[in-house]
Amino acid sequence: MQKDISCRITSVVLKYIEKEKGRKGVEEYVKRVGLSEEYLKDQHNWLSFDTYTKQFEYAVEILGDKDAPFKIGLFAADKENVGAVFVFVRGMASPYIAYRLLGETQKRFSKVTDVELLHLESNKALVKVLSHNGYKITRLSCDYRKGIYASAPMAWGLPPAQIKEIKCEADGADSCVYEISWINRSTGYLAKAGLAAGILFDIIIYNYIPSLQQLDASVKPVLILLVPLLAYLGGKAADLHNTIKTNLAINAEQNEEIDRSMKLLESKYEELELLNRSLEQKVEERTEELNNSNIELEATLEMVLEEKLKIEAIIHGIADGVVVTDKNHKIITINPAAKNIFGWEAGKIIGKETSSSQFDCNELIAIFEKSYNTGTKIYSKEIKILSSIAETDKILKVISSAIFHKNGDLMGIVSVFNDITHLKMLDKMKSDFVSNVSHELRTPLSSIKGSVDNMLDGITGEVSEKQKQYLFRIKNNTDRLIRMINELLDLSRIESGRIRLKLLPLSIGDMIKDVTENITAVAVEKDIKFLIPDKSANFVVIADRDKLNQIFINLLDNAVKFSKEKGKIEIKTERQDNNFIKVSVIDNGIGISEDDKEKIFDRFYQTGNGSVAKTKGTGLGLAITKSLVELQGGKIWVNSEIGKGSNFSFTLPLYNKQHQVSEEINE
Repeated sequence: MQKDISCRITSVVLKYIEKEKGRKGVEEYVKRVGLSEEYLKDQHNWLSFDTYTKQFEYAVEILGDKDAPFKIGLFAADKENVGAVFVFVRGMASPYIAYRLLGETQKRFSKVTDVELLHLESNKALVKVLSHNGYKITRLSCDYRKGIYASAPMAWGLPPAQIKEIKCEADGADSCVYEISWINRSTGYLAKAGLAAGILFDIIIYNYIPSLQQLDASVKPVLILLVPLLAYLGGKAADLHNTIKTNLAINAEQNEEIDRSMKLLESKYEELELLNRSLEQKVEERTEELNNSNIELEATLEMVLEEKLKIEAIIHGIADGVVVTDKNHKIITINPAAKNIFGWEAGKIIGKETSSSQFDCNELIAIFEKSYNTGTKIYSKEIKILSSIAETDKILKVISSAIFHKNGDLMGIVSVFNDITHLKMLDKMKSDFVSNVSHELRTPLSSIKGSVDNMLDGITGEVSEKQKQYLFRIKNNTDRLIRMINELLDLSRIESGRIRLKLLPLSIGDMIKDVTENITAVAVEKDIKFLIPDKSANFVVIADRDKLNQIFINLLDNAVKFSKEKGKIEIKTERQDNNFIKVSVIDNGIGISEDDKEKIFDRFYQTGNGSVAKTKGTGLGLAITKSLVELQGGKIWVNSEIGKGSNFSFTLPLYNKQHQVSEEINE
C-alpha cells in the first residue's frame, strides 16, 4: 500500500462515527474502507491518498451530514485523539505560534502536500496549501482540512478559528488558500472586574449610608477610593496567579508526555531486542520464518523510528531546555531551548561527559551526578547560572528524571531546565508592589481609624446610637483591613528575604500564658475553655519573641474561630528529641477535610467548608505561620478530621549554650 496519509486521521473518523452512530456505524465504515478496524485505529499505520479521500465520502453517507468532514476536523483537536501533538501545540503558548509552525506540523501527517504561510498577524493568518503532482484534492477532504485548521485555538480552551476559503484546488485552482482568524486569550479581566465591583460597592454604600456623606472632606475621598483600589489589587493578583498556574500546568503536561513517550520508546526498544535474539537462534533452521519475522521487524523499526521522531519533535518544541544523557554520563540530545539557555553549540556538546570542563557550573554538574549516584526517579532543584555560561544570569528550575531498563539498569537521565528568571522577577515585582501599596494604604487607614475613634469618643460632637452603629462598623472593617495589610506586608518581607529575627532564649510556658490571656476575651464570647500545659512541661527555646507570639496568635485565633460554642482548646508541649520541642494546639471544632489539609498552608488558600463561609480573611495566616516556623528552624503540620477538630503541631529548637542570642539575623 502506498503510504501517503497517517492512520491517525482514520482513528479520529472512527471515534467520531462511533460517537454519533454507535458500533453499527463503525462496522459500516470499516466494511466500505476495506481495511480492518485494528489497522485503521493504529496511528502508526498509513493510508493511500485514494483511500484517504474516499473515507470522507463514506463518512458523509453513514452520518447523513454533508458537514461531517469539517466537524471531524474540529473533533480531532481533542487531547485524547492527538495525544503528544495536543501537548506539543498547547506548549507553543498561543495560536499565533501554532499557525506559524503549521508547515512543520503538517509534514508529520501527510506526505502529499506542502504548506506555506503567506501572512501572519496576531489573530489572523493566510495559508497556502499545494498538493504534490498526481494528487487531486476533493471538496470533502478540503473541508476536513479546514476543520483541522479551525481547531487549533481549542487547545487553549478558545473558540474555533474562522476559516475563509480564498480559493481551492477542488474548484480547479492551482492551490488552496485560506484566511484564518481567531480570538486570543483575554488577560487581566479579574482586575477589571474587581475594579468595577469596587466602584459599584462604593455607589451602593454611599447612597444607603447617609452618614458617610457627613464625614470629614479628608476622609471621604479615601473611603471612596479604598474599596475599588483593594478590589483591583485583588483581581490583579488573581490574574497573575492564574497566568503562573496556567504556565505551570502546561509545563506539567509537557513533562508527563515526555515521560510517557520515553517509556513507550523504551518498551519498543526492548521488544526489538527480544525479537533480534529470537531471530539469531532460529536463523539457520527457519529461513522462511526469518523472512516473515523480518517483515514484522521492519514494521517495528518504523514504529520505533516514528516514536523517536515524535519524541524529538516534542523535545525540540518544548520551551524549556531539555538535556538527555546516556548511562555513561554523555550528552546524546539537547533541544534549541537548552542551547539558548547555556550558550552551547550542539556540535561541540553532543558526546561530552557531564563532568567535562564544558560545564563550568558546579551546581549543574552536581545535579547530573546526584541523578546518577542516587538513581532517583525524579530530582528537582533551583539553580542560578552565572554569566560565565549564559549571556545573562538565569534562575533555572531543574527536574531530572532517571530512565531505567526493566532489569533495573540505569539507561540515562532526562533533565528539563525551566527558565524561571522572569517568573522570579515578576514575583519580586509583585512583592514590591504589594509592599509599597500596603504601606501607602496603612497611613490613610490609620487616619480613618483615628478619626472614627475621635467621633466615638465625642470629640467631634455628640453622635446618635444609629451613628455609633455605623461608626463601629467602619472601625471594625478598618481594623480588619489593617490586619490584612499587615499580613500582606509580612508575606512581602518573607518572600523578599527582608525579615529579621532576634533569637533569644524564651520560656514556652510564659509565652503561652501571655498569649492566652490576650486572646481570652475573644474566647469568652463563645464560652471556650483553655487547657494550658503544667509548669513541669515548661521548656526554653531559642526563638524570636515577636515572631513566636505571632505564630501562637495565628493558631489560637484559628482554633477559636472554628471551634464550637462551649468547646475547648488544649495546648500541649513535649520534647521531640534532645534538640527540639513539639507544641500542639488542639481544638474540638469542625475539623478540616483531606483535600483542604493538603493546601491549608498555601498562600491565599481558604477552606471550602460551607459552614465556615462567614469567616473572613486573606488566607495568609497559616502560610505566614509556616514560614515563620521554618525560618526559626522548625516545621509545622496538621492532623484533622471533619467533625472531630484539628491538631496543629510545630517544632522549635531547644535552647543550649551553643546558640548565639540577642543577634539580629536577616533571613
